[in-house]
This record gives sequence, C-alpha cells and structure tokens, in this order.
Amino acid sequence: MQRGQKSTSFWDAMDDVEADGKDDWDREWIRTGVKPEGYLQVWGYDQSARWDQCVYFDGNVLKCAKDDSPFKSDDKETVNAGKGWAIFVCSMPIVESDATRQFNHYIFSGTHERGVQHHTSFLAGKPVMAAGEWIVDTTGTIRVMSAKSGHYRPGTDELFNFVTTFQQIPGDALIRVDMISRPFKYYRVTDLRSNLAAINAGTAAHVPGARVAAVISQYAPACGAGLRKVSNFAP
Repeated sequence: MQRGQKSTSFWDAMDDVEADGKDDWDREWIRTGVKPEGYLQVWGYDQSARWDQCVYFDGNVLKCAKDDSPFKSDDKETVNAGKGWAIFVCSMPIVESDATRQFNHYIFSGTHERGVQHHTSFLAGKPVMAAGEWIVDTTGTIRVMSAKSGHYRPGTDELFNFVTTFQQIPGDALIRVDMISRPFKYYRVTDLRSNLAAINAGTAAHVPGARVAAVISQYAPACGAGLRKVSNFAP
C-alpha cells in the first residue's frame, strides 16, 4: 500500500493481478480514500465479510455491532504484539443500498490467529482503507494504534485517512505509523491529523518512550515484553 517504506506490498505480491488496470485503481483508492473516476465496482453487503466482528463508534466509544457492548481488546491477542491487542481493518466505502446509493466505511476487529484469522479474513481479501493493531480498553476507548499488518502493509497516509475519517478516535490515543524504523516512535492521533507532512518527513516531535511504555503497560500488561520495554522506544 505505502510506497517507499516497504519493498513489496500485499497487492504487489498477489498472483492474480488483473490486466485491465483495476489493481492500479485499487491502489489509488486506498492511497487517497477517493474512488477513482471510471472505477465501476460497487460493493454491496458481502456475505463473506465477518459481520459478527464488525464494530462501530457510539460517540468516542467503540462498540460491537452484534450486541452493542463496548469492544475491548484485553481478551484478544495478535501474533505480533501478544495479549491485550487486536487486529483491525477499515473497509473502502461499501454501499448500504442500491436505492439510496449511500456509502459507509465499516470497521472490523478481533483476535489474530495464524492460519485462522488475519487482516484479510474480515473482508475476504478485498482492498481496505486502513489496517493495523490496537489496544482498546474495557470502556471501548482506543488507547494505542499501530500500522502493523503483514498483508496490507499500510503506512502514514493510510492511517491518516483513517483517523481523519473517524474523528471519534481520541486525539490523545497513541499511534505508530512507521513499522520499519528502530527505535519505535509513537505520536498522538491529534499530531497525525495536524502534522502529516512533518511526520512523513521525520521532523515531528514524538511521544517520549517512557510515556508510551507506561500506556501500553497499563492497558495491555500481558503483551509482548518488547512493546513494554522503555529502551525499545525513542527517548
């Protein structure tokens, strides 16, 4: 998805790239969040989507669509981060009704289980606007986010599109957009919304590592030690 940071994206690696240029449209749609002119595909309610793991915002609270309870990640885990984290994807605009022609983005989140459920599982491999991992506390409040997705490989622009589309994401939530550089650098969501160019250029101020480690340790105390160790974060 993001050019420059990664040598090969999920879409570049796919064997069934179509010859009519639709793959280029997919990439442009993902990069900008705007459906390219001439792109004729219209998404309906796809029965292969994992709607039982769809989540939505009620104010700043993330809730499970299946029962309207607050979504939380403390009972979930990911292969990368461990316990207390969940994977998420945000769909490209999906049409609600052919009659009204209203489009909405849909968010899915759950446990990452190797060989069972990955980022691509939620929408059967279709393009997404954003993907990653996050910590969501027991009240349904997003505390920490990252761009970690081995399949979609999102970058700064995709996460920027996501947090600006969903203003309900708290501005003080921590977010990591660069999964390559070491030590880890996290920013506040509000910084990404207002300082995209500086973050892309590497000149924006980041959240001190001790603060990041403290937040992760508070909300995901059982996750991987590397994500709680102060020395792994930029000072």
